[in-house]
Amino acid sequence: MIPTEKDLKRLEKALAENPTDTNLMNELALGYFVNPKSLKDNEDVKLLEKAYQTNKTVKSTHNLAWFYYEGYGETSSIERAIEIQQECISMNPKSYYPYHLYGVLLLMNNQYSEAIKYLEIAYSKENCRDIANDLGVAYAKTGNLEIAKDYLIKATKENDIEFKSKYNLAITKIQLNEKEDALTIAEEFKKLIIDGVDKFDTIDGFSVAYLYYLL
Repeated sequence: MIPTEKDLKRLEKALAENPTDTNLMNELALGYFVNPKSLKDNEDVKLLEKAYQTNKTVKSTHNLAWFYYEGYGETSSIERAIEIQQECISMNPKSYYPYHLYGVLLLMNNQYSEAIKYLEIAYSKENCRDIANDLGVAYAKTGNLEIAKDYLIKATKENDIEFKSKYNLAITKIQLNEKEDALTIAEEFKKLIIDGVDKFDTIDGFSVAYLYYLL
């Protein structure tokens, strides 16, 4: 649930009364992030940096790394995110989130084998679609196409509402010369676009045209 202006005011007051409370710093920073109109002078990243410097916990390091991954413009830095998330991983977090984020960051940084290592840890903790999709992409990048296909098939069966995983599966099947299967997926996407089903962001006309080009 996105915090309201009233929620932000309440958090600001609470933090003013408890200036070393890192939980409040994190909560308020993330509140600013999803309410950019309330943001002034990069207060969100300043609060997350302050929480991180005040008490380096799994939460404070993960949130700061996530911010540098999700941030915009000058607040976006994959290198900084990787550096911070390494600290988070060194604390042996119990949740899958830190391992998943670290794997994604390494994947974006073209460190595919290392990405697989941490994505596998995340997947062992939580069998969710996003991790399976990212593992499929990472294995494909390392040339392990059969393993990639297996993960992407799993991903397509779990709430693949924007068809990101099915698109990646089609690309992988083309690489494996399983062109009939890939063509079936392309035809499915084409029908969705012609019928005006525009409820997903990843797959558009250009993406489908690219599949036909590869085929």
